[in-house]
Amino acid sequence: MKILLAIDDSQYSADAVEEVAARPWPAGTIVRVLSAVDVTPIATDPAFIASLDIDTLRNETACCKRRG
Repeated sequence: MKILLAIDDSQYSADAVEEVAARPWPAGTIVRVLSAVDVTPIATDPAFIASLDIDTLRNETACCKRRG
């Protein structure tokens, strides 16, 4: 069985994590936890935008795509 558990910083997510952890899943069950973060810049200043490490973001994206 494969389980995808999407979480955020809410109490509901914390409760969901506890519930998933407490259940007796069949052998071989894989639980993946997903948490997304909005990385939209809050400023439009060109100097700020230029300071973002775009290469790091691209590398992380590529890594995530390779892992599926």
